[in-house]
Amino acid sequence: MSMHDGGHLEAARLLLGLSLERLWLDYATLGGNLTAEDVGRFLTGRAAVAPGDYDRLAVALNERFMDRNEDHPVRYAEDL
Repeated sequence: MSMHDGGHLEAARLLLGLSLERLWLDYATLGGNLTAEDVGRFLTGRAAVAPGDYDRLAVALNERFMDRNEDHPVRYAEDL
């Protein structure tokens, strides 16, 4: 199975004011192995990713929200 819709992850990234490069670095730190270009294509609906990569991106975003003392609003693959 692959995840095709990264639109809500992109909306969360924009809400955080996070650059694509910063999100990619956070994702890579969590063990992700997609390129920054792959992540950008997914966020803009031009590529699909595996559920594990989707979840790493969601974790990276949720950790940024928690750093701001906000809830973790980004859902994980199993919750979609």
